[in-house]
Amino acid sequence: ANGAAGRAGAFRDAARQRNLPLDVFEHDDPTISDLYGASLSLVRTDHFVAWRGDEVPDDPGALIDRIRGA
Repeated sequence: ANGAAGRAGAFRDAARQRNLPLDVFEHDDPTISDLYGASLSLVRTDHFVAWRGDEVPDDPGALIDRIRGA
């Protein structure tokens, strides 16, 4: 899978290792991508956009740890 859900697998795995919930929302609406300025976004449960980019970072676990303050 090369869509957002497929690329989000590394985030899903890193979240699972940390017992954190992570939902993946895949869309094909360019308006949403334009709104976020990237094809991938991590949005916290309080609706704060914690990260966005077009590629999954090399260490998504480190990014998740930084976002959650670990």
